[in-house]
Amino acid sequence: MSRVTTLVTAAFAAAPFALLALQQPPKLTPLEAQRVTVVRTTFKAHCFTCHSGANPAAGLDLSTPEGIQKGGVSGKIFVPGKPSESLLLARLKGEHGKPRMPLGFTALTAEQIQTVSDWITAGARTDAPDKPHWAYVKPQRPALPQVSNPKWIKNPIDTFVLAKLDKEKLKPAPEATKETLIRRVSLDLIGLPPPVEEVEAFKADKSPDAYERLVDRLLASPHYGERQARIWLDMARYADTDGYEKDLGRTAWVWRDWLIKSLNQNMPFDEFTVEQLAGDQLPNPTIDQLVATGFHRNTMMNLEGGVDPEEQHFNVVIDRVATTSTVWLGSTLQCARCHDHKYDPLSQKDFYRMAAFFSNSNTYPRGTFATFDITLHEPNIEVPTPAQIKRRAELKLAVAAAQKNAAKWTPELRTAFAEWMRSAESSSDWKPLPSTTVKADQAIFRSADNLIVQAIGENARQESYRIETTIQPQRLTGIRIEALADPTLPSKGPGRSQNGNFVITNVLLSVDGKPVKFSKATADFSQKLFSAPDALLGDPKKGWAVDGQVGQSHEIVFELAEPIDVRQPSSAVLTIEQKSVYDFHNLGRFRLSTTGVKAPAASTIPPEIRTALAAKDT
Repeated sequence: MSRVTTLVTAAFAAAPFALLALQQPPKLTPLEAQRVTVVRTTFKAHCFTCHSGANPAAGLDLSTPEGIQKGGVSGKIFVPGKPSESLLLARLKGEHGKPRMPLGFTALTAEQIQTVSDWITAGARTDAPDKPHWAYVKPQRPALPQVSNPKWIKNPIDTFVLAKLDKEKLKPAPEATKETLIRRVSLDLIGLPPPVEEVEAFKADKSPDAYERLVDRLLASPHYGERQARIWLDMARYADTDGYEKDLGRTAWVWRDWLIKSLNQNMPFDEFTVEQLAGDQLPNPTIDQLVATGFHRNTMMNLEGGVDPEEQHFNVVIDRVATTSTVWLGSTLQCARCHDHKYDPLSQKDFYRMAAFFSNSNTYPRGTFATFDITLHEPNIEVPTPAQIKRRAELKLAVAAAQKNAAKWTPELRTAFAEWMRSAESSSDWKPLPSTTVKADQAIFRSADNLIVQAIGENARQESYRIETTIQPQRLTGIRIEALADPTLPSKGPGRSQNGNFVITNVLLSVDGKPVKFSKATADFSQKLFSAPDALLGDPKKGWAVDGQVGQSHEIVFELAEPIDVRQPSSAVLTIEQKSVYDFHNLGRFRLSTTGVKAPAASTIPPEIRTALAAKDT
């Protein structure tokens, strides 16, 4: 509440001297006061463009009594009672070889100059009261006038009606019939004509309070809120579409229902105001208080792709300032967006102070920046029905019970976990393959701990890595290539291309000079259309790649078509071809391993868990 009060109060904090003068008791005669008002109006119309604001021309501010009395860099602008010695009058006439004021604009007429001269002759007073705008005058209850027929009066308003009729020498019209009365009040309060049976019931009711009870019944009708909401909906721009290029409809009926409900419940006007302007700023706001801010969610939204977010946000804020001032302040504030109001106590500073109040709201982008298909939307909230709230609570209880049961170790879970552990431990049956020599068409290599190899130097358009090594006695069923991420690679790798990707188009193996065939390939992750089996095709348009999960380590496993029993240390050559049509897509960091397990395949277990399992036995 305090923020809203401060907001409204701030709109009147910098009023020009027209309102400041109201604080002084009028001391002038009506003629003198009229002359001061005319002079002030002349200054506003012809002089304020240059001689007002924070930096008035020549230091002369004609918009305040203090500025008029002080004068400018040339000194005081008048000598009270001596127009012939007054600098202001000389400037308006263009005397003493000086340019005529207002400079660059139409000169004042002889009549206007004479009025200024008369004003100086009378003493150049600035304390004449102005008649303020009605919106800034506190309402006062007037005294009831004397009327010709006091018995005709049924309420205070009738007194003023009869007084006007007396002035015009007219007589009141006869009281309307009951049919007319019920039709009038029904259309006025609920916007619907009364059914025939209600008209007949009202006609038959002879009690003295029949009309009052009719009004009470209509006020209690749910249609009352619907009828009264129509005007408020118009002020909130509810019937508008989104406008701009798409001109889509909008979904704000939940706020409309809140408005109708609030009017039917006779919500106090201060609450009605605060919740619509700042419901989201209240401590621990309810869903209804958040919905109430829908008053300002009817701003046109530009949903065209490529809209600048800051520009759209600014337009939204400006619309909310204009709407708030029109509805709650009874004044049009749009002019102050560009300049101070000439005749109202509203400045450009006031406009943007109010804009700052609404500038804390956000718009949210939807779409993808990759294709510039971004649209901006207002924030949305869920507004469940009572039945949905009840059902949601029931589901939360059911989920909590299911989670509690899931945490229990059942025999089935123990069996499944044991099976998973066997699978996980088998994935640790890989032995790193030491690389004796690594050669490439252009890249050079360096070795790191854990038998990791990293390519450095020039990144060629296409590459073949030839790894010469020795396989120790073992049963050989598969070869694994781990593509390892690294912060020194583009996008953290594991490839050397600018996006961190790579493409392996073929893998060849020979042991003791004899070619070894692979039966299949599996990977923990594959880019769409670049799967693990494609790494055995030798097709430059295909291969294994990992776009979509660059910056992470991955692995590919090649299963031998026939297992090999290596009975003594044997020389082996593994060639990794990267001959893709996508240039520079080469491996940046990798490690080789062998295994003898049956049906080797790439693991779906995260690398950190595999590492922990491998360390369990060391």
